[in-house]
Amino acid sequence: MRGPQVLLRGARIVLAVLLWGVGVATANPQSKGATAATPYPPCSLLTKQEVLEALKATEAQGPDQPTTIEVEKVEEDLYPTGERVCHYSYNLVWGKEDKWNHLVRISYQRDPQALEELKRVKSSMGKPASAVERLSDLGEEAYWVEAIRLYVWVKGGLLKIDNGVRANRKELSILLAKRALGRIR
Repeated sequence: MRGPQVLLRGARIVLAVLLWGVGVATANPQSKGATAATPYPPCSLLTKQEVLEALKATEAQGPDQPTTIEVEKVEEDLYPTGERVCHYSYNLVWGKEDKWNHLVRISYQRDPQALEELKRVKSSMGKPASAVERLSDLGEEAYWVEAIRLYVWVKGGLLKIDNGVRANRKELSILLAKRALGRIR
């Protein structure tokens, strides 16, 4: 009779240790810290206020200026490729019923995959149906791609700023890149 009770008690202890381990892993997800490939958590490269200021500066240049600009949410995500990306969700409001939601994604990686991505961008320059423009005075190399993405090679890594489906945000991307580059060492 004593044997089954000891086994049951041992099973409870093992279960408690396993559940504790799951709780610790959930409370401390690895996607929040820096790694060799991602030396800076991407959300540490820009503050919500800096994104808001850049949005206000670039949106004020257009003929149809929004009445309100709000940065609603800042979230970090870990993609299946291992890339960590910071999402800045923002709204442009023109009137009571005219509100548009947009997203800016920012990442910085130092790994062979980042170098390969830069090589792909460079190799597509000058090809028919390619929309790649080389930019100067930004990092070691910089490229504006397909009117929505900025790639900047700096200090052995690739900074990417992606405006999603909202094209022609080149000025915004450059402003954000200049701020982020100041934090990359």
